[in-house]
Amino acid sequence: MLHFFSILTGDRYATVAKHGPVSRRKVIAMGSGLLLVTGLWFFIGFNLGMNAFGMKPFPALALGASMSAVVFLVDRMVLLSSGKHWGIVVSRIALALLMSFLGGIGLDLYILRAEIDQTVVGMHREAQAEMASSLAMGYADKQNDLALVVEHARQELAAAEAAWLKELDGTGGTGRYGAGAVARSKERLVHDRKGALADAQQRADLLSQKIAAEQLARTSTLAQAQRATGLFDRIHAMKNYIATDPLVRIVYLLLTLLLILVELSPLVVKYGFPTTAYEQGIEAANHMHCEQVRLLAHKQEQFNARSAAMSVEELRSRARLQAITEAYQG
Repeated sequence: MLHFFSILTGDRYATVAKHGPVSRRKVIAMGSGLLLVTGLWFFIGFNLGMNAFGMKPFPALALGASMSAVVFLVDRMVLLSSGKHWGIVVSRIALALLMSFLGGIGLDLYILRAEIDQTVVGMHREAQAEMASSLAMGYADKQNDLALVVEHARQELAAAEAAWLKELDGTGGTGRYGAGAVARSKERLVHDRKGALADAQQRADLLSQKIAAEQLARTSTLAQAQRATGLFDRIHAMKNYIATDPLVRIVYLLLTLLLILVELSPLVVKYGFPTTAYEQGIEAANHMHCEQVRLLAHKQEQFNARSAAMSVEELRSRARLQAITEAYQG
């Protein structure tokens, strides 16, 4: 097991095995955290592909493998770094927050899919009602004007019919009983008023038919758009659902916090646990190597300085001496 986790963390197994149990346990702990984060992000990537992006299983598996590979390489770079570098720590925490947010969205879309579907249906109904209200408001003035015209024509027809009937029975008008010239003229007025009422009613009916046809077309277009519910529509529905329920909001925050803690587990093990003898040995070897390089550079600088200080004659003498020595040895 130690050999496997040493490969994961990039440590030399033969060197780790020579150290005490504390060093070996820390390597195993870092490797376990790395393996846990990689597996978690494979699941999250697959879940995002299937439930958020609507992918088929094979592309979703490829997405999960890609995301887990990225996280594995990033965490492995952190584990391979020596010392405590706050820039790396801050960058890794920022990445953990971002990826936990994305992972939380994917898990919530999967866990709350039934509630999100219901919320999406409610959003669609609200959109349809808003569309119908907007359409009605757009034609409200024309409808009101035509309704007034129809009502006025109806009142004028009723008045014309009453005057015609009174003229026929002699109770009004000229007071003569029967269908005389005045009665016939009032009858023609009744027919004219009926035509005006029919014309006004026809215009009102045509407007109603136009509104109904436009509403049907808008409803059909909206229904087609709603059938292709996208990722951001579902995220918006999830946000609306979470915002309306405090308990769901708490669970969402706890889930996000859990993802952040799991995401940072390799970093917590590396920098949170005490420095082991194995890590101290690595730091000492690195420091010794740096000192050796610095010493060699200093000696080279001294040699260059002495060479620059030699005169031309000294350099020629040194070259002749070296040539004689090589000839003698040859």
